[in-house]
Amino acid sequence: MPGAPGLVSTYWRSFDRIVSDRGRRCAGRFRRITGAREGLTQLVRALKDHENALATVTPRRRPHSDHQPAPRVSTTSGTSPATVPAVDSTTDALFERALIAQASAAGDREDLSALVKLHEMATEAVFTRALALVDSPDWPNRRLGLRVLKEIGQGRRPRPFHQRTIDALLPRVASCESLVELRALVSTLGWQNDARVLPTLLALADHPDRGVRFHVASNLPGCACRDSTIDERAVPPLLQLMTDPDTDVRYYATAAFEVDYPAVESPAIRSALEERLSDEDESIRLCARRALDVRRRTTTISP
Repeated sequence: MPGAPGLVSTYWRSFDRIVSDRGRRCAGRFRRITGAREGLTQLVRALKDHENALATVTPRRRPHSDHQPAPRVSTTSGTSPATVPAVDSTTDALFERALIAQASAAGDREDLSALVKLHEMATEAVFTRALALVDSPDWPNRRLGLRVLKEIGQGRRPRPFHQRTIDALLPRVASCESLVELRALVSTLGWQNDARVLPTLLALADHPDRGVRFHVASNLPGCACRDSTIDERAVPPLLQLMTDPDTDVRYYATAAFEVDYPAVESPAIRSALEERLSDEDESIRLCARRALDVRRRTTTISP
């Protein structure tokens, strides 16, 4: 496929950055999204959908320059090179640019450079502004606030504002009346990869909305990590989500026992994986097969 090597190279540069932030365990989930272990076919197909957007920065990709390309310099005698005005990169300007880009986004095509710059600045001013936006009466403002809080401090260990983000957002889940906003809340909280979020995810595992269940399934393994194994409270919900009507939900729940917790074993887990061998989705069947293959010895779940 034309352009595939460049697409793959761009993807892996982005993937390396994910590994440095979330660790090998959570990065496995991104590896599964692209199907890298299944070959380049699914990877190229997924990246091809974003081919026209590769000129911009994804949320987990290093930003391009904040300056526009320099104009062509005329070779005509006496003509001076045109100057390019610098882009305002103050906190207020970045928030304004991010809000405009969010509003003008078409599908997956969005200029995310300002949003990523806010993530990487990770200053007290950025955090305070994002937190204030979450209290805005307008959903676009609240959405931007949640998007900033989700990945602020990306690449740093420990991530700054991690606990304060959880403190601010956890109480909002119970009173949230909008499904769209609830999905964003669960996604932002789950991205913190913290055990404090686990009870909230467990309570939402059987939520009627497939979007909410998707964010539960994709974030539950990271929040349930405990001393390199899994908090046993997360096992029943993951087994339940493995039979979800939604394909993506089933995939993430199944993959938790392949990449995130390959050593966690029980008769119920083995039985659930064997059932996925006949799943209608090929990726889920392959995932279940690999998860069963690595279970060559029995490992008990930590009490």
